[in-house]
Amino acid sequence: MFDLFSSKQESPAAGADAAPGSTLTAEGERLVREVAGDLTALGSLILRLPTTVRDAVVEASHRMLGAQATGQAITIATAPTQAAAPAEAKAAPPDALHQVMQHAGERLTDDGGFSYVVGDDGAFEVVGAPEHAQKALHRRLAPHGPYAASWQALAATLGVTTALPTAPPAAQEAAPKAAAPAATGAPMTGDAADGLARVKSREATMSGDTLDIAKTRVDLGVENTHYNRTFTSKAEEKQYAVDLASGAATQDTFYCSGLSIWTLAAAGYEMSTRMKGSDGVDIYGETTREVDVDDKGKEVRSKKQVAVGKGTVTDKHYVTFKDLIDGSPQAVEIMTLAQQKLGGKGGSVGPITGAGYAVEHEGDELPLAARGAAAAFTFAHVGAEVPAGEQKPGDFAQSRRRTKGADDKGTEEQRGHYGAGHAWQVWSCDVKGAALFGQPGSPKPVSGELTGWHEDVEYVIAHDTDPATVGAHTVLKAQKLEANWGKSMEDKETDGGGARDKKGNFLAGDGGVQITGAQSTKGEAAATDDTNGVFYGRLATSPWASWTPAQRPG
Repeated sequence: MFDLFSSKQESPAAGADAAPGSTLTAEGERLVREVAGDLTALGSLILRLPTTVRDAVVEASHRMLGAQATGQAITIATAPTQAAAPAEAKAAPPDALHQVMQHAGERLTDDGGFSYVVGDDGAFEVVGAPEHAQKALHRRLAPHGPYAASWQALAATLGVTTALPTAPPAAQEAAPKAAAPAATGAPMTGDAADGLARVKSREATMSGDTLDIAKTRVDLGVENTHYNRTFTSKAEEKQYAVDLASGAATQDTFYCSGLSIWTLAAAGYEMSTRMKGSDGVDIYGETTREVDVDDKGKEVRSKKQVAVGKGTVTDKHYVTFKDLIDGSPQAVEIMTLAQQKLGGKGGSVGPITGAGYAVEHEGDELPLAARGAAAAFTFAHVGAEVPAGEQKPGDFAQSRRRTKGADDKGTEEQRGHYGAGHAWQVWSCDVKGAALFGQPGSPKPVSGELTGWHEDVEYVIAHDTDPATVGAHTVLKAQKLEANWGKSMEDKETDGGGARDKKGNFLAGDGGVQITGAQSTKGEAAATDDTNGVFYGRLATSPWASWTPAQRPG
């Protein structure tokens, strides 16, 4: 099945830091230091982490403790016990890892068109992939986690007989699985570790994950949070925007997607990050305007200067991480045109007209660019879109509703406009299916007490639920962590009005931040020209990023 290239090649930074001062590398080293050499604690930590962070911890432990100690830690953590939770895959013995490390730099290929280079840390890095699976490039297959079976099969081709494969390394096993879920219509290639290093680049203002951070605003109570307010000056309005996009710990006023923006900023995400193509070039659109110019052709900004004629100025408009979460019509137009014109690369999409959402309707579905956080995570390579039926706690949601459009008549030409919507984070999910109960991190059954593996039962997946205990299921209901206006705070079945002043501005204290009751998810689907829809974005750092349904323990 495999062709092994006999010539050695230098490993392409498989075991090196992604970038100087990489946040993932630093986090990995911090977590390794925290276990203070306790291999049992290290192994348990590794297996419970999201894939992107897990790889950083493994690399750090290789450097700080040695590969053999890392292998021992993983073996200890995966050793079966009477009440063991389902594991993603059995870890390879430490001697196998050591043997693979002796082949560092060697290159091999499989019959699915994938090529690999052995890294100094014993991982196999994907350095070649078929055209349909370019997202797999630079993915690292380690002897633990979701790629363990593929790692064992590749190791076996190197003569490491103690690492027998549990299944042939099919191409789809090595390629489509990513640190984040597969995205819908992603126009650019990119790696989650690189995206996180670029976008999660500021110091967090609040501790914990995004749900922990958002919950701090719920804890303030509706009486101490607001949906929006009337500003007394331009300076106050500007400061509000700055505080929102910087994750200010004192922030107490949020519109719906503004809460998502603040939460991510408080977690360390830089809202002003520009979207780039696979070539690293910024994506932008252009508008032109006619201005007065001086004798050098430069725009005249002061009336005291003498204008000698008219000239045309081209303005560039860039798309930021915040723009996409907000669903800015200009950003939607630019990124939709980027998908249509740039082939994944950066640069100019050409003139933009202000058509906004209207450019989307060349197909049946709302394009990625209009899907709020799901779009922002995918374009920035810090996560991806997941289907509505697979939502989990911590996912960021964006609904889109068909509106009548600018002419307010709902004509055939206007019926496809999706400017309205709502944004929230998933707090918990009521589901029906299989799970392992009675273990640390197990979900809670809706009624009664359960122990061990059960199927076809209703239970709640909460913020603290361990994904390794959750089997295949169907989502029935979900609780939302949201900012909303007054009437919707009282009646969750309608979209409400909310109190306004004479100018139409929302009044202070007309809403706030809350966790709703469990609401049915029946009918949630992708928006088309004839239906409304809800879109979910999952960060690569989510504990559910690499989740696969647990199986009944052997």
